[in-house]
Amino acid sequence: MNDSCNTPWAPYTNDQLKEATGEMLTHVALLFIFLNLVRSDTTVVIDASVEFGTWEGFGTSLAWWAKAFGSRSDLADVFFTTNLVHFTGSHNQQHEVPGLGMNIVRYNVGATSYTPAPNGDVMKPSPNIRPSREVDSFWLNWYNNDPTSNSWDWTRDSNQRQMLLMAKDRGVNRFELFSNSAPWWMLKNHNPSGGENGRGNLQNWDYDSFVQYLTTVAKWYKDQHGVQWTSIEPFNEPSSYWWTPTGDQEGCHIDWVSMSEIVPNLRKKMDENDLRDVLLSNADENNYDMSIATWPEISDEARDNIGRINSHGYSGTGGNRVGLYNISVDAKLKVWMSEYGDGNEDGATMARSIMYDFYYLRAVGWVYWQVLDESKWGLIDANNDDLSLSGPHNKYFTLAQFSRHVRPGMKIISTTSDVTVAAYSREENLLVLIAMTDVPNTFTFDLSAVPGVYKKAERWTTTFDDKKRYFKEEPLQVTDKILKDSLEANSMKTWELRGSSPQLYRPSPIVYE
Repeated sequence: MNDSCNTPWAPYTNDQLKEATGEMLTHVALLFIFLNLVRSDTTVVIDASVEFGTWEGFGTSLAWWAKAFGSRSDLADVFFTTNLVHFTGSHNQQHEVPGLGMNIVRYNVGATSYTPAPNGDVMKPSPNIRPSREVDSFWLNWYNNDPTSNSWDWTRDSNQRQMLLMAKDRGVNRFELFSNSAPWWMLKNHNPSGGENGRGNLQNWDYDSFVQYLTTVAKWYKDQHGVQWTSIEPFNEPSSYWWTPTGDQEGCHIDWVSMSEIVPNLRKKMDENDLRDVLLSNADENNYDMSIATWPEISDEARDNIGRINSHGYSGTGGNRVGLYNISVDAKLKVWMSEYGDGNEDGATMARSIMYDFYYLRAVGWVYWQVLDESKWGLIDANNDDLSLSGPHNKYFTLAQFSRHVRPGMKIISTTSDVTVAAYSREENLLVLIAMTDVPNTFTFDLSAVPGVYKKAERWTTTFDDKKRYFKEEPLQVTDKILKDSLEANSMKTWELRGSSPQLYRPSPIVYE
C-alpha cells in the first residue's frame, strides 16, 4: 500500500514549488506594473517670470435663467459673491453652497415682442421655442426710432434687468451686451429663431437699425442704471446654419460680408453715443475652429475695429486653441472664452476644458452659458419654464475650485503641465495652483521661480464622483520651495499659498498688454 495515498496532504516536490513560486512572482510583478500604470507622479515647474496676461474673471450669461429667476436675490448671492449662501429650492428644499464669486455678466438684448406693428405685421415665432427662451425686445416696431416714443418700451425684460443690477451691486465689474438675433421686425421672415434653410435673416436695409438698437440699449442702461459696459458683441454663432424657423431659441445667421459691413458702422455709432471706452468684440462663433475660419474672412476695416476676440468653447476638450491664440497674438487682442456649457453633471469635462483654455488658448475671461438649467446643463438644476429649482450639480463645485481662487487682477503664469493652472498676485504675495487627474497622482510643484517664501498651502478638493464637494483639507507644509501633494483618481485640487519677503524679479512681457 502507498501510504501517501491515505494522507490528507502530500507535499510539493522541489520542481513543483519552483514552478508555483515562479507563477506567483510573475503575478506580483504584473500587479506591480499595473499599479504603476494607473498611478502617476507629475512634476510641474511654476515660473512667475513668464506671464500670459491679467485675469479678467469668470462669469455667466444671463438670458433665459435670469428671465425666469431674475428677482431672486439669494441666487444673485450664489453666483456673484464668495459668501456661504443658503438658498431655497422647490418644495422648500434647503441648500448651502460657497458663492462662485463671478464678476463677468453677459446681458442678452432680446428680439421678441408680440405687439403688432402699425401696419398689422406680427412676429412669427418658431413652433418649438419655449417661452423662457423668448427674450424681450425694447424696440417694438420701425415706426419711430426715438427711444422715448411709443415704439420703445423700457419696462420690458424686468427680470433680466433686475439680475443684471443685483450683480452690479455685488461687485460685478465686467458687462457685455450681446445679441442672439435682431428684433423680429428687422428679419426677412419675422422669426427670431432663424432664416429659411439657416441662411441670413437680417434685412440689409435694417443693418443700421440693428446697430442703432444695440447702441441705444447700451446707452440707456449706462444713463439710467450706471452700467459701465465693457464690450458689445453683435453676433452669436453667426456662421452656424442651425438658426432656422423651427429652432428652439433665438438666433440669426450672419455671413462674413454682412459682418464686415455691420462692425465698422457699429463702432462708429458707439463712438457717437458716448460709448468710446466700450470694446467691440467678435464673433462668438460656436467653437475655436470656426472662430479661426471667420477671422481672415472679414474685412480689414472690420478687424481694425474689433477690441477683443470672443469664442464659444463648444469644442469641449478638442479644437485648435493654439491656432486662435496665435491669431490673438498677431492682432494684439485678448481672448475670452465667452460661452461654455455641457450636459455632464460631474464637472470633469468642464474642468479639463478650463485647464486647456488657460494653457493653450491663454484666455483671460471664461463664461458659463446658463448657470440654471435642466438636463444637467446648469450648474444648479432648474426648469426656467415652470420655475422649479433643485440642488447643485457636482460641476458647481468644480467651477468653485477655479472661480473662488483665480481672482480678477491676478497674473496667469507659466506651468509645465496642461492639467494645471497657476495664478499669482504680487500685491497679495498670493500664489494659486490648481491640478486635476484621472488616476491617483502625486504632484510635485517646483516653486523656485516664484518670488516669496512659502511655508504652507491651504487646499480644497472636489472629486468627480460627488464624494467630496469643495472639501477643505488640512494645510500642507511647503519645504524648500517644493509643494508635494497627492490627488485621488478623478479629482481636482486647489492650493493657496501666501508668501512673505517677496524677491525682486522682472517678468517677461505680458502677451496681451
